Amino acid sequence: MGDNVFLKSFGLNFVFVALYDTCWWAINYRYAGVIYPKREKSTKKTAVLVTSRAILWMVYAAFLGFFGWLSDGKIDAAIFISAAFGVGAFSFMNCATFPVDTEWRIWPTAIIDTLWGTVLMGASYTTAALILQRT
Repeated sequence: MGDNVFLKSFGLNFVFVALYDTCWWAINYRYAGVIYPKREKSTKKTAVLVTSRAILWMVYAAFLGFFGWLSDGKIDAAIFISAAFGVGAFSFMNCATFPVDTEWRIWPTAIIDTLWGTVLMGASYTTAALILQRT
């Protein structure tokens, strides 16, 4: 794999987490009220949401990048561990959202969002690891 594995893995994971999550966000924005609660359009709320998402993407990418560095880009157990990280991170985020957001629902919001986190982390890590193996 070579030098700077962490930086390469972090960068690739950040790109794929941001890309996949933005697609998910756009789909849910288009069909507002189906999975996530329908919200008023607000520039301030959107800015807070985008900023918090970017910070979370960096945290997720740092974890996946660190794990990519530890595993030297091997995919076998990495898919399971990255998906488990997605379950944990998104479950925590969803549980933390309930006390502050009265519109947040257990079904379908929290369950589907946690499933999305599992897919997001697994897919992002797998895509990045496949690219790293070829370099």
